[in-house]
Amino acid sequence: MADLDDVGHGSVVAGRYRLEDRVRVTPHGSTWRAVDTTLERPVLLLLHAGPHHEDVLDAARRASVVEDARLQRVLDAGSVAPADDDGVYVVTELTGGRTLAERVHEGPLPAAQARAVVGEAAAALERAGRGGLHHLRLTPDSLLLSRDSAVTVTGTAVEAAAHGTETEDSAAADRADAVALVAVLYAALTGLWPRDDPGGADAGGLPEAPRVEGLPVPPADLVAAVPNDLDTLCSVTLGGHDDGPRSPAELARELAPWGRSTIPEEPAHDALPMRPPGRFPVSLAVASLAGASLAGGAPAAAPTAEPAAAPHLAAHRAAGPPGDDPVASAEWDPPEAPDRGHRGGSRQTLVVFAVITALVLAGLWFAVDALRSPGTAQGGDRAASTAPATEPGTAAEPSASPEATPSATPTPPPPVISGVRTLDPEGDGVENDETAAQAVDDDPESAWQSSTYTTAEFGNLKDGVGLVVVLRDRAQVSGATLDVAGSGGRVELRVAPGAGLEESRVVAAAEPASGTVDLTPDEPVETQNLVLWFTDLPQVGGSYRIELQQVQVR
Repeated sequence: MADLDDVGHGSVVAGRYRLEDRVRVTPHGSTWRAVDTTLERPVLLLLHAGPHHEDVLDAARRASVVEDARLQRVLDAGSVAPADDDGVYVVTELTGGRTLAERVHEGPLPAAQARAVVGEAAAALERAGRGGLHHLRLTPDSLLLSRDSAVTVTGTAVEAAAHGTETEDSAAADRADAVALVAVLYAALTGLWPRDDPGGADAGGLPEAPRVEGLPVPPADLVAAVPNDLDTLCSVTLGGHDDGPRSPAELARELAPWGRSTIPEEPAHDALPMRPPGRFPVSLAVASLAGASLAGGAPAAAPTAEPAAAPHLAAHRAAGPPGDDPVASAEWDPPEAPDRGHRGGSRQTLVVFAVITALVLAGLWFAVDALRSPGTAQGGDRAASTAPATEPGTAAEPSASPEATPSATPTPPPPVISGVRTLDPEGDGVENDETAAQAVDDDPESAWQSSTYTTAEFGNLKDGVGLVVVLRDRAQVSGATLDVAGSGGRVELRVAPGAGLEESRVVAAAEPASGTVDLTPDEPVETQNLVLWFTDLPQVGGSYRIELQQVQVR
């Protein structure tokens, strides 16, 4: 196996990886689809025998410790054979989907999708940069777009090492990646590649962008739908004045906010169902009837097409922005005009409704009257026999009114969450911190998502990861409810003196830690810091990670 020219379909690398299909050839190696015969799973395998093989191996090992769901994972790396000083292999996860270059060959992306794709890639490379890792060879072929709206950056550090690409320092590497990301944005908006430097040598076969005085034509001059901010960003960054974002992190801030990348486009969510025309909601109708009976037993006026909001609905509307309450925000449909061909049917319906209404009102009136008048037919004798005797000529002492009765102790309000952060003491210290707040934003469509692992036991790399929930004040906590995607997993609810795992203690645990998860201690605990510590990962699709959609503390 020392001579990589002899490697072909069916060859086994490192006694484990069986080569299937060659997908790419480079001057010093090749990339293959392969099968990990130990775990029986498909992988991608790079073979390299060039002058930079030691740099490739070093880059692969450094890339393997940076965890982000948007970065292609390095699973294994080593020498092709123990005695081989030149040939090395790098095994990465095989991610489904098409490259951005392949997608753009069909036509430019809509501006919102281009913003989302490059924004996700910038956020991923910002995370890699915090671990001292840079791409340095980013092109439209480096981004994979999957059907589940995910963006994956491939070849981080390894691609540059294989080509001998270097930079002076970290600041220069940050700037190089930021410029390359803007070039990818240009390509996504126009279907053309704006660079001619060696770093962009492999742009997935995209045609070159037209130039004026050596500079690429602004994207809005080529595609009318490009918004002004993206056109300016591309023109300034790819111009001749070394301007624009200095790092992927700065670029991500300039592109924000962006929605989920949807390539191909997913159908929009179905709208909330509207009420059938002409039907008054049963719950509000009953509330109106009951209110009329409690007020004095007289039937209330028939509701109009625009009834006044119930007090609790009015309070809800005042508490949140319009549209938060589907009941409060839905418009009332006016009753349909009666069908003159079915006048008898409508009259019969009205008669039935009137009879039912009369029966409901009568029942409510008798019930309320019984509560208000203890001397009724069934309760009169008991009231007479138990009432205290009074002296002739003296008035009976009035009984205490309900308002005078001491009320029960009011239920304290639930604890207020003031902040969250991720907890990864055995890794690089963070687990997608930028999305941690999405676990407590009351939006079930968003979630904190941890890094992705090969097994429920974190690939034997660590004992667990978690989320620290910090309350505004110390409070009595009776439990927490989680909404977690996937299946399986295990989670502990811990209380801690600080915002970490140190000196924390377990007060509740749940297995599986997926779906709606209830964590209830044996008795309430007083704390300001709660730790949700996952010791086993739920399975989501074919991998293992935490997708924590909601956290509610009570």
